[in-house]
Amino acid sequence: ILDLSYNKIEYYDDTPKFYQVVEKLNLSHNALLGPPYWIWAEKLKNLKEINLSCNNYITQLFTNGYFEELLEYKTLVTHITAYNCNLNKKYIKLLCTLPSVKSICLGTSELSNSSFANYIEEFPCAGLDKCTEVEQLNLINIGIFNITSDISIYKQLREIDLSLNGLSAIPDEFCLLKNLEVCILSLDNLLYLPESFNTLE
Repeated sequence: ILDLSYNKIEYYDDTPKFYQVVEKLNLSHNALLGPPYWIWAEKLKNLKEINLSCNNYITQLFTNGYFEELLEYKTLVTHITAYNCNLNKKYIKLLCTLPSVKSICLGTSELSNSSFANYIEEFPCAGLDKCTEVEQLNLINIGIFNITSDISIYKQLREIDLSLNGLSAIPDEFCLLKNLEVCILSLDNLLYLPESFNTLE
């Protein structure tokens, strides 16, 4: 475990000698201007959990092809927490580099830093559509107004939290999530539920 949270780190791109033994990396609440390059480039076999939350300017270095280069990599990370990173629809694509991910946390009910909340409007979106093995999704307060019929791609999904968004409806395909055990849709703008909602097991 490497916990560097609650510091003022702006860059962490030099690969540490111990990189292959790190299983959990917490860089939350720093001042990162970009995600650490080595997490993607070094083909880490043991790194399973990353927390990048509350790095409000983490997309600042996504220029001159750097972001596009990261998209070429695939990691074995299974848990990512990245709320309040100011990620928009474009930069959420970074999640396509985590095809093995089981747990994704992009939102929080803590509103004190919500001006830096991630914002995607529509779900699933590019990037998240590649995370089809995900079992837990936290999408609290990230500006979602629309859930598309593609929601049914998440066949392993057990928990989803869509609270504090702007949803007025959910599609019938939501009811195809047969493994769903926890579904939180509070503090949205839902006007009705799909007719098949009661068929959820």
